[in-house]
Amino acid sequence: MLDTVDVNILEGSSIRIRFRHAALVIDPGGQGSKTSADAVVFLDPSGNLDLSRVTDYRLIVKGAGEYEVGGVKIEGVRSNAGFIYNIIGDGLSVFLGKTQELSKLKEEVSTSPQVAILNVDSQLEPSIITKLEPKVSILYGSSKEDGVRALGKENIIPTKKTTILKDKLPLEMEVVMLG
Repeated sequence: MLDTVDVNILEGSSIRIRFRHAALVIDPGGQGSKTSADAVVFLDPSGNLDLSRVTDYRLIVKGAGEYEVGGVKIEGVRSNAGFIYNIIGDGLSVFLGKTQELSKLKEEVSTSPQVAILNVDSQLEPSIITKLEPKVSILYGSSKEDGVRALGKENIIPTKKTTILKDKLPLEMEVVMLG
């Protein structure tokens, strides 16, 4: 079995991250259909989110700390009003956060994930991405197009789903826009 992670947009700023033995729904909300997941993760627990959009979850992650579900390890760190997460599953390291929170962290970001998944809800500072050094940056959210431009990329077509294979990570950073 290949080490992969699937990321797809659900509705608005809600996404689903699927590892081999666990699925995570990030910031559920909107009017879309229900989806199943092993865990629900909140980037901003004070936001207008809707747990009724998710079925079969065993874990709710909405704060700092260490969590595990289906072999996927999640480490949450507080960042002002919300949280950022380092997730390790199926041999892949994933950084998850909102750009609004990242811009306030500048010096504290010290991880080097293979994948960075960012809800671009404010201006994306390219220096943050440079410091993270991900092989793949997945952008979604209300300002995703601006984030793509800030990274110097053009002609990136939004996609509903992307699959990252550990054995086929690009040599130079690749940018994916979910929408």
